[in-house]
Amino acid sequence: MSSSVRKKQRRQERHDRNKRKDESYKKEAWDNGKLIEENHNNKPYSSSYSIELGTRLYNIMKDIKEKSAQFEEGKRNDYVVFRFRAYRKKIQDYILHYDPSTPKTEAYETLKSLLETYWDEPEKMVEKI
Repeated sequence: MSSSVRKKQRRQERHDRNKRKDESYKKEAWDNGKLIEENHNNKPYSSSYSIELGTRLYNIMKDIKEKSAQFEEGKRNDYVVFRFRAYRKKIQDYILHYDPSTPKTEAYETLKSLLETYWDEPEKMVEKI
Protein backbone atom coordinates (compact mmCIF):
# COMPACT_ATOMS: atom_id res chain seq x y z
CA MET A 1 0.00 0.00 0.00
CA SER A 2 1.46 3.35 -0.97
CA SER A 3 1.79 6.24 1.46
CA SER A 4 -0.82 8.35 -0.34
CA VAL A 5 -3.39 5.54 -0.01
CA ARG A 6 -2.59 5.17 3.71
CA LYS A 7 -2.93 8.95 4.15
CA LYS A 8 -6.33 8.93 2.49
CA GLN A 9 -7.42 5.99 4.59
CA ARG A 10 -6.28 7.63 7.85
CA ARG A 11 -7.96 10.89 6.86
CA GLN A 12 -11.21 9.05 6.14
CA GLU A 13 -11.01 7.18 9.47
CA ARG A 14 -10.38 10.45 11.32
CA HIS A 15 -13.30 12.08 9.52
CA ASP A 16 -15.64 9.19 10.40
CA ARG A 17 -14.48 9.18 14.04
CA ASN A 18 -14.99 12.94 14.41
CA LYS A 19 -18.41 12.72 12.76
CA ARG A 20 -19.51 9.97 15.21
CA LYS A 21 -18.20 11.99 18.17
CA ASP A 22 -20.06 15.10 17.01
CA GLU A 23 -23.32 13.20 16.50
CA SER A 24 -23.08 11.50 19.89
CA TYR A 25 -22.26 14.81 21.61
CA LYS A 26 -25.26 16.53 20.01
CA LYS A 27 -27.60 13.67 20.88
CA GLU A 28 -26.41 13.62 24.49
CA ALA A 29 -26.66 17.42 24.77
CA TRP A 30 -30.22 17.37 23.36
CA ASP A 31 -31.19 14.60 25.78
CA ASN A 32 -29.79 16.71 28.64
CA GLY A 33 -32.02 19.65 27.69
CA LYS A 34 -29.71 21.85 25.62
CA LEU A 35 -31.16 23.60 22.58
CA ILE A 36 -29.09 22.09 19.79
CA GLU A 37 -29.77 23.43 16.30
CA GLU A 38 -30.88 20.85 13.77
CA ASN A 39 -28.92 20.79 10.51
CA HIS A 40 -31.67 21.99 8.18
CA ASN A 41 -29.61 23.65 5.40
CA ASN A 42 -31.78 26.78 5.47
CA LYS A 43 -34.93 24.75 4.84
CA PRO A 44 -37.74 24.17 7.34
CA TYR A 45 -37.00 22.10 10.42
CA SER A 46 -38.18 18.50 10.46
CA SER A 47 -41.64 17.93 11.87
CA SER A 48 -40.46 16.15 15.01
CA TYR A 49 -37.78 18.77 15.72
CA SER A 50 -40.31 21.59 15.21
CA ILE A 51 -42.63 20.09 17.80
CA GLU A 52 -39.89 19.20 20.31
CA LEU A 53 -38.14 22.57 20.06
CA GLY A 54 -41.43 24.43 20.42
CA THR A 55 -42.30 22.45 23.53
CA ARG A 56 -38.90 23.11 25.09
CA LEU A 57 -38.99 26.84 24.38
CA TYR A 58 -42.57 27.07 25.63
CA ASN A 59 -41.64 25.32 28.88
CA ILE A 60 -38.63 27.62 29.33
CA MET A 61 -40.92 30.66 28.99
CA LYS A 62 -43.34 29.14 31.54
CA ASP A 63 -40.44 28.65 33.96
CA ILE A 64 -39.38 32.26 33.47
CA LYS A 65 -42.90 33.41 34.33
CA GLU A 66 -42.97 31.24 37.46
CA LYS A 67 -39.60 32.58 38.60
CA SER A 68 -40.74 36.15 37.98
CA ALA A 69 -43.39 35.73 40.68
CA GLN A 70 -40.73 36.18 43.36
CA PHE A 71 -40.12 39.77 42.24
CA GLU A 72 -42.22 42.76 43.19
CA GLU A 73 -44.72 44.03 40.63
CA GLY A 74 -42.50 46.73 39.13
CA LYS A 75 -39.50 44.48 38.52
CA ARG A 76 -41.38 41.41 37.35
CA ASN A 77 -41.72 42.52 33.73
CA ASP A 78 -38.10 43.69 33.62
CA TYR A 79 -36.99 40.22 34.69
CA VAL A 80 -39.16 38.53 32.05
CA VAL A 81 -37.89 40.82 29.27
CA PHE A 82 -34.28 40.33 30.41
CA ARG A 83 -34.62 36.52 30.42
CA PHE A 84 -36.60 36.50 27.16
CA ARG A 85 -33.73 38.22 25.37
CA ALA A 86 -31.55 35.16 25.96
CA TYR A 87 -33.96 33.04 23.89
CA ARG A 88 -35.24 35.66 21.44
CA LYS A 89 -33.01 34.62 18.53
CA LYS A 90 -33.79 30.93 19.07
CA ILE A 91 -37.54 31.69 19.13
CA GLN A 92 -37.24 33.84 16.02
CA ASP A 93 -35.42 31.05 14.16
CA TYR A 94 -38.03 28.58 15.40
CA ILE A 95 -40.87 30.71 13.97
CA LEU A 96 -39.07 31.26 10.66
CA HIS A 97 -38.03 27.63 10.13
CA TYR A 98 -41.14 25.91 11.52
CA ASP A 99 -42.19 22.98 9.34
CA PRO A 100 -45.14 24.25 7.24
CA SER A 101 -46.62 20.75 6.87
CA THR A 102 -46.93 20.44 10.67
CA PRO A 103 -50.07 21.95 12.23
CA LYS A 104 -49.37 24.97 14.42
CA THR A 105 -49.27 24.05 18.11
CA GLU A 106 -50.19 26.07 21.18
CA ALA A 107 -46.45 26.47 21.83
CA TYR A 108 -45.91 27.93 18.35
CA GLU A 109 -48.79 30.40 18.74
CA THR A 110 -47.68 31.46 22.22
CA LEU A 111 -44.04 31.94 21.21
CA LYS A 112 -45.04 33.92 18.13
CA SER A 113 -47.31 36.11 20.25
CA LEU A 114 -44.51 36.63 22.78
CA LEU A 115 -42.08 37.68 20.08
CA GLU A 116 -44.59 40.15 18.63
CA THR A 117 -45.30 41.53 22.11
CA TYR A 118 -41.57 41.93 22.73
CA TRP A 119 -41.24 43.96 19.53
CA ASP A 120 -44.39 46.08 20.03
CA GLU A 121 -45.11 46.35 23.78
CA PRO A 122 -42.33 44.84 25.92
CA GLU A 123 -43.97 46.25 29.06
CA LYS A 124 -46.77 43.65 28.67
CA MET A 125 -44.56 40.54 28.43
CA VAL A 126 -45.68 39.06 31.78
CA GLU A 127 -49.30 39.09 30.69
CA LYS A 128 -48.60 37.24 27.42
CA ILE A 129 -46.77 34.21 28.81
